[in-house]
Amino acid sequence: MVEINKVADYIIASLHEAGEEISQMKLQKLLYFAQGLWLSDCGEPLFDEPMMAWQHGPVSRSTYDRFKQFQQHDIDDSEIQKPNDLSGEISAHLDMIIETLGALPAIELRRMTHTTTPWVEVWEQTKGETSPGDPISQESMRTFFSQVEDEIISSMCRRIEIEDANESQKKDLTLNQVKSMRESA
Repeated sequence: MVEINKVADYIIASLHEAGEEISQMKLQKLLYFAQGLWLSDCGEPLFDEPMMAWQHGPVSRSTYDRFKQFQQHDIDDSEIQKPNDLSGEISAHLDMIIETLGALPAIELRRMTHTTTPWVEVWEQTKGETSPGDPISQESMRTFFSQVEDEIISSMCRRIEIEDANESQKKDLTLNQVKSMRESA
């Protein structure tokens, strides 16, 4: 398990290296998917901090507080460096999340999180009156992402296009290719 700020820094630095902007909302949703898919694969949390059910989807309170000054704009903090002390397995997992979801706009990631049972259950239970939000249980995330992991990865893969170095053609990754990349990491 790693500190959530290291995961956030890794995601932000990686997206900036790729020329992508990342807003507070986008970061929060990528953290949620990273945690959910890690729980599904490993059975334990990637980071210990709970995700909270807020109006615009799952949020890490400490990460929100850390970057709230950027509001909906790019998190443009020159002090953020990609941590180099994450395990290869964690780095590969985060790279997969970044490669598959990182190019999506924040509003699309928000829409996707609003269809996940763990967030919906907490939000509906409180009738949307949570302020600043109730925690989403890691067990409900693990259960949900375990049941729908293949569907989520397939959906993400349909969005990814990779360039064929020899023919400069674009092609979709298959589910098996992504699983193979994850297993070899």
